Amino acid sequence: MKFKINIDQTLRKLLAQEDTDGDKKITIDDCGPKSFILKDEEGNSTLIEGTYYLSNLLQELALSKKNNTETAIIDCDEIIESPVKRISRKIKDLYWKGLTRTIDEEGILKIIEDEKIENPISYLYVPAKDNVAFDYFKKLENTISKLKVVQLPENITDEYSLLLNKKPGVLALALQTEDNKIKGVPFVVPGGRFNEMYGWDSYFIALGLLIDDKIELAKSIAENFKYQIDHYGKILNANRS
Repeated sequence: MKFKINIDQTLRKLLAQEDTDGDKKITIDDCGPKSFILKDEEGNSTLIEGTYYLSNLLQELALSKKNNTETAIIDCDEIIESPVKRISRKIKDLYWKGLTRTIDEEGILKIIEDEKIENPISYLYVPAKDNVAFDYFKKLENTISKLKVVQLPENITDEYSLLLNKKPGVLALALQTEDNKIKGVPFVVPGGRFNEMYGWDSYFIALGLLIDDKIELAKSIAENFKYQIDHYGKILNANRS
């Protein structure tokens, strides 16, 4: 059964009743009744009971709020579905997209905002033989003040590598042209706080993508692997200097 509800009103009521410790979550540590009546705009109602199901409702409301709409359609069958079915559905329909990144203009802007980077300058290192990428990123350098683009030498010595310790940054990955516009070949990160591609994680991520029939995204990971082998000599632990 589906309910059309007011997002903010329902959120406030749910949290006031069930989030007794004020951490914006509903867990076994909260002392609420663990029983919430969900009402729609037409006066229909249903009872949702139990910590797990209430936390599912909270998640659905929070996700709906991100759409900047006043109302949302809540499917009760999705609220009470089994944990395995729910997490599998969320991974396939939502999380893969949320964890997809690129090394291009959009990706660079995310990297610059990365809380893990403390330097005032964000360095981007481009392989010596990828002139298309170097030209593309050099143009971005003119519009992104914190970005410094450096073309790597063909022969990367140990001494040169040590110099990069004082100028840490991200290594370029594969680019592609779509609709006459250069974009990064996408990859998937192992968690929301990451913006770089991790070799070991990406192997297992690709297996998951294949299971979920995300064939093109899995192929994109392989394409970035090939780029790393062609330009850096190996699949990197991560594309950071």
